[in-house]
Amino acid sequence: MKTPLFFTSLFLLLFSFNSSFAQYETIDFDYTLGYFNNGQPLPAEAYLMFSGAVDAEVDWVEIAVFRSIADKNPLAITTWKRYKESGTGSFRIPMNYKLKGGSEYSFQFSYFRKVSQEEKSALVDRLTDAVSAYLSQLMVEKNGETKFSGSSKRAYDNLNTLVQDGLYYYRSQNNQVFPGFSDVLDRALEKLDDANTNDIGPSVQIARSEIGQFFQSEWLILVDTRKVVDYPTEKMRNSLAINVGYGGVFLDGGLENLSYGVSPYVGLSFPLANRAYANRLLSNTSLSMGVFTSNFTNADDKVVSGPIFGRPYYAGLGYSFFRFVRLNVGATALEVVGSSNVGGGNASLNIGEIKVAPFVGLSAEIDLWLGLKDKQR
Repeated sequence: MKTPLFFTSLFLLLFSFNSSFAQYETIDFDYTLGYFNNGQPLPAEAYLMFSGAVDAEVDWVEIAVFRSIADKNPLAITTWKRYKESGTGSFRIPMNYKLKGGSEYSFQFSYFRKVSQEEKSALVDRLTDAVSAYLSQLMVEKNGETKFSGSSKRAYDNLNTLVQDGLYYYRSQNNQVFPGFSDVLDRALEKLDDANTNDIGPSVQIARSEIGQFFQSEWLILVDTRKVVDYPTEKMRNSLAINVGYGGVFLDGGLENLSYGVSPYVGLSFPLANRAYANRLLSNTSLSMGVFTSNFTNADDKVVSGPIFGRPYYAGLGYSFFRFVRLNVGATALEVVGSSNVGGGNASLNIGEIKVAPFVGLSAEIDLWLGLKDKQR
């Protein structure tokens, strides 16, 4: 019977902690040429840090990434804003969206400057005029009387959309989004449904007041846009991981007379998910299978091998506690050599007892294509 030194060392290692920090790949954007990093493909499966030149008047830069430039909804948006005391002529923007390898993406760089008080007042006037024009067209004359021809609920929704569309080229420095008009305007519009009411003035004044109140903070207006269409990412090689480790297999016995065997093992592992996109638990887990390099000896001094191949082999799950170190837990196929006989005399045949036993081990995971799948930049 072997001492539990192997298992003691194994479980002590599991209490070690490793820290991982998000690392960003720096991407330099050339505004004039409209490409990145001197025309090199973008890094795949990594966090990106965009940088580029910016004019002194620009206070806000917005980067949107699309699968196709024809798409309306971006995959991700990130922004940079100038601090009050900053006189820098460049921006740096982290993007926590990982691009897939061997793909193409389109980007839109939007540059904004601050809106002056006069421009802000003019914007409030334009939006108020649009509200008035919309409501006016819903007032129609019938039998010599001017009446509201629409639905107050529909009008309320359309007015919210009208203002939101009118702010397409504007951004709030406080990241405010128009929340929609209040219930006060909703109730004013309901009065237009009354056959005796045809005055849109109160509704227009309420709308103007709420629009003006919304524009109390600092605002910016779009001054320039630069698009990069169908830009490629680097191609990633498929990898196959080799596990080389040391493991222990339970053979028989109980807590007081535990018998187990230990041996180096080698095998392959197949990740359950891509580390770049899946959560940590799933991406660190892999399906592992392989073979122990040596046979074991049980408490009865019998050789414990494996069926068919003459070595114990295993299958299980591996979990990475470190970048290249994995804990493997699974089942091992065993055969106790010569444990039973069939026939008699010279015709007897030794048939081993075949069973499945649990195992646990630590291994180093080595990329089969190590050095060949390095990112080419």
